[in-house]
Amino acid sequence: MNGQFGTETRKNGMAITSMVMGIIGWVLALIMLCINFVLVPAATAITVGWGAFLYICTCIPIAIPPIFWIIGLVTGYVGRNQINESGSAGMGMAKAGIIMAYVGLGLGLLSTCVIVILLITGASLPFLEGIPGLESLQY
Repeated sequence: MNGQFGTETRKNGMAITSMVMGIIGWVLALIMLCINFVLVPAATAITVGWGAFLYICTCIPIAIPPIFWIIGLVTGYVGRNQINESGSAGMGMAKAGIIMAYVGLGLGLLSTCVIVILLITGASLPFLEGIPGLESLQY
């Protein structure tokens, strides 16, 4: 009975970092999606076209969540290897960080490919209308 209480298993710091980076990446991605699909169209309607400029400005922060996902992926694999070697706790957090990172990066890559294909085929993208210099990309 004496051995059951007071013993503490330390959680792996890399596994915790992996999970936290995955969560931060997803929170930032969802905030950017809300801004791009809710606030920017409203601003475009209110400001009669200046929302397109706002959309371009919000495309830059969209590159931030993949940075967190890449950090989460690397720290997840390092944490998983450390847990396998030392036997410390935190394997579930490392796996959660790895899964969140792969899903985020995969969906980001998929959406980028879809947008590039739509631009190459000349499909009309309503959020790009009114931006000077992009008229040649649309038919």
